[in-house]
Amino acid sequence: MNTIEMSGFTLDELEAQNVSRLWLRGGLPPAYLAETDDFSAKWRRQYIRHVLDADLNQLVDTKLDTSQLQRMARALAHYNGQVWNESEVAQVVGTTPRTIRRYMDMFWRLFHVRRLEPLHVNVTKRLRKAPKLLFRDCGIAHALLGIDTLATLQSHPRMGASWEAFVVDQLIRLLGVPEDRCTHYAVHSGAEMDLVIEAPDGLVCFEIKYAPPSITQSMRAVIADLKPAAVYALYMGDKDYPLGTEDDNIRAVGVQQLPQFVEMWREKHRLHAA
Repeated sequence: MNTIEMSGFTLDELEAQNVSRLWLRGGLPPAYLAETDDFSAKWRRQYIRHVLDADLNQLVDTKLDTSQLQRMARALAHYNGQVWNESEVAQVVGTTPRTIRRYMDMFWRLFHVRRLEPLHVNVTKRLRKAPKLLFRDCGIAHALLGIDTLATLQSHPRMGASWEAFVVDQLIRLLGVPEDRCTHYAVHSGAEMDLVIEAPDGLVCFEIKYAPPSITQSMRAVIADLKPAAVYALYMGDKDYPLGTEDDNIRAVGVQQLPQFVEMWREKHRLHAA
């Protein structure tokens, strides 16, 4: 028996110039294909209402009232692409961390969010040990945050975190990598890497940026810590080029080139879709 996960649209199913539309609206067909951004946002808000009122409250034994449930959903959206802290969310909602944990687990079981666990490695530095929360569909997170247009998204304080969550989700789905081989890396001194995948030839690191990237001290610190097989900096664009010298083994890859990059990456790192 095999379980096939049916997700929304991925970048390999769309024209390259539609990256921004997919990021804003998400990949659920009625939302992505809507005639206007306004109609797309209305559909997503109705979808969220159905999830909160029907799915969650029927499946979780400890009940939150309607107001608490809405506050929790908005809090989840604020944590999209960031380190998860259930105690802070519990304070916002007005309940216990245990109750938030139960609802969070149900969001995960219903395939609305991912938990990107921290990488556990034997390094001398203090590791951050909390998981990151990633919405599988950023369009749902944007509806919860009241983001209806691309202009609003690009000026929003959560824009960078949303872009990171979107790109990481697309990567995981396009590569077909099991979630237990996907982590993030961060130390208390500040160095971090948005996505680390365990490939047969070693660790492969991904840094996610919206603007064209450059090599940072954080990247160099992570490379010194993990000694990865390769490092890729993904950004909003359509070019693929090396960063630094050949010895740095870092490439910048435009997200519009992601479907072509995936085929090359699987061959180079001998990783095939599960």
